[in-house]
Amino acid sequence: MDQPALLEMRNICKSFPGVKALDNVSLTVRPGTVHALMGENGAGKSTLMKCLFGIYSKDSGTITLEGKEVNFKSSKEAMENGVAMVHQELNQALTRTVTDNLWLGRYPKVGGIMVSEGTMRKAHQRRSSMSWRSM
Repeated sequence: MDQPALLEMRNICKSFPGVKALDNVSLTVRPGTVHALMGENGAGKSTLMKCLFGIYSKDSGTITLEGKEVNFKSSKEAMENGVAMVHQELNQALTRTVTDNLWLGRYPKVGGIMVSEGTMRKAHQRRSSMSWRSM
């Protein structure tokens, strides 16, 4: 039996003046899976993710996160709902880990002190009471 989807993007459309960037694009992400969006420049990979992340407003289609339809109006709202995005940039923090790049500029804090990656990993493994969404 398939697990319920964590994220479903259905029939997403997005146009800019003179170009249809996304034409009924769909994506389903289930727990425990890894996905890569690949394609030529201009294929719409970044546009799709920016629609999810609240940077662009989709023209049509639905986005469902953990069974609830969402339509983020900002990246702040997306992050508050557990959605993070590493932008397609050449200036990532190359000497840092993937986790560091994901949390860059918004590391969780406890009592005003930044929580390290090791501490986050230990807390996650212990399934402590620390809430990832509230960080």
